[in-house]
Amino acid sequence: KKNSKKIELNGLKFKIDENWVQQELDGVESWWLQEDTIRDAQIMVEKLPDGMRPKTQAEKCRLLTFMIPRQEFLLPATLHVFSKGDTVYISYEIWQTNEAVTFCIVGIKEDVIINFSAFDYVYYQNQEYFKKILGL
Repeated sequence: KKNSKKIELNGLKFKIDENWVQQELDGVESWWLQEDTIRDAQIMVEKLPDGMRPKTQAEKCRLLTFMIPRQEFLLPATLHVFSKGDTVYISYEIWQTNEAVTFCIVGIKEDVIINFSAFDYVYYQNQEYFKKILGL
């Protein structure tokens, strides 16, 4: 158990703990959970360009389904689309070249994309912890 802290990423607030460290990934602020490796899990929120801001649940779903198939080594049987409030999510797993599997959740809320990933064994052993952070 570590002390909790609140962070804000592109207007969205998350409650994490001191196990997470702030990083920058491709010029975007992100937070990484560092326990077994340098990045067991990560969360970041990116702004959508003005012309790509979906307004309806159906538009959000279309944007997600356009983005996700571009993932290399995507395991199709793991795809799951769901929503909570006005946010549409897609979760899936990716086979990594180092024989690891990464669990991912990508969500679209208003004008931002929420991007979460973790090694599958880290996610599944701590699923409630991560769902609480993500507000799921």
